[in-house]
Amino acid sequence: MQSDSEVKNLLELERSVLSSILLDSSSLESIEDILQEGDFYEPLHATIYKAFTHLNMDNNPIDIYFLKKELNKLLPNHKIDDSVLMNIFSQSPVVPLSDYAKLIKRYSMKRSIAKLSSELGSKVQDSSLEASDILEYAERQLYTLAVGDTTTLSEFSTPQDSYETILKSLVRAKERSGVTGVDTGFYYLNKITTGFNPGELIIIGARPAMGKTSFLLSLALNMIEKGNEVAIFSLEMPSEQLILRAISIISGVPLQVLRAGTLDDEQNVKFQMALTKLESQKLFISEKSNVNIANVRSSLRRLKMQNPNLSICFIDYLQLMEGDSKLQKVDMIGEISRNLKLLSKELNMPIVVLSQLNRSLEGRDDKRPMLSDLRDSGAIEQDADVIIFLYRDDIYKEREFNAKRKKLEEAGKKEKLEQFIKKPIEDAELIVAKNRNGEVETVYVEFIKQLTLFKDKPRKDYIEHPEGTFSIDDGSLEVEI
Repeated sequence: MQSDSEVKNLLELERSVLSSILLDSSSLESIEDILQEGDFYEPLHATIYKAFTHLNMDNNPIDIYFLKKELNKLLPNHKIDDSVLMNIFSQSPVVPLSDYAKLIKRYSMKRSIAKLSSELGSKVQDSSLEASDILEYAERQLYTLAVGDTTTLSEFSTPQDSYETILKSLVRAKERSGVTGVDTGFYYLNKITTGFNPGELIIIGARPAMGKTSFLLSLALNMIEKGNEVAIFSLEMPSEQLILRAISIISGVPLQVLRAGTLDDEQNVKFQMALTKLESQKLFISEKSNVNIANVRSSLRRLKMQNPNLSICFIDYLQLMEGDSKLQKVDMIGEISRNLKLLSKELNMPIVVLSQLNRSLEGRDDKRPMLSDLRDSGAIEQDADVIIFLYRDDIYKEREFNAKRKKLEEAGKKEKLEQFIKKPIEDAELIVAKNRNGEVETVYVEFIKQLTLFKDKPRKDYIEHPEGTFSIDDGSLEVEI
């Protein structure tokens, strides 16, 4: 607990910081990443700081006239006397402002730690709570403090609290052609989803052999190419195999050539260049197996603390995560998906999870997946913000061809045998079956099997209609998406 003298000094410090901002409004930008309104000890000081940030976002002057107008909006039921404001702004300004802002931040963190310590003491005395629950709570609260976000310690927020975030999001969307989240690297997928946004749980589902992991890696490489920091929990594939695939995509050297080690001189140069490029990127891969939600949560919190700019996390795949063994499979998967959604909100970043689909869809004439095909739990559909199904029709065409060929061989009709011609570039579909904040559409992309790479179709293949929908021209017909 702070002594009376400490409180007095802290209040003077807060007034000095506010006076400095009023004197030089440009100084606000130097401390916006350091201080939040919740860091101020005195509630009125916190409200004045919030008013300053609002004025700055609206490109209004930061002066007494505009400040009083903004305070009237924020505190409609409280009239603040001019004498109170004069007392605050009579405090001498301080330089450099950032050093004094950091002092206020330190005091704020100490108060939060003291509060947390008291809460943990009470929880320890509660016999109904498991030690693991208390530990998880402590870890979550300490993570929040470590990344400096004291606002999330408050249970409630008001529309005004979201004002600055919304304005920043609108500006970012305008500057980035409508992309508010992490750019996927797929133009029309961005158009539909506005990118993968903070706090979203994105599910990517497909049947085996459709290329779920390849699509994950294509997305991840698109993202790090644009400067994003990416984490991948690879529960099925060793990290060396993922890296080899990444090198194949970046270098353009076929994956089979890399695996066999039969590179010619030109391919070897491309390999070395790709490796050098990949080494400079922030791509974090965990290949630990037997992973549960607690492991993922702890690992991601630590990684986020060490790398505050971590943009997105991928998990390959949902059904390989461990859960409460006492639960039925359906309930266990549902519990995992709910906790992943909560984690995406806590860390304020998108989490992308691959998921298996039910085998029963193989019995349909049209094998394009639907929401009912999600395996093991209906809770996945409820928890996810975006659900994308990956579909490649050539997979089924090849299987049908091989089945017919086998029948001809068994019937001894060898003269009718043909070879299935595999296309170097296959068509693939990204079926956006759920989109909490947008339309459900299908995006058509290409798959280059030699490189295990998914990429955008050439823009010329698409027709964009005035109402915002798209169609694709394959030369003979239009398919609405």
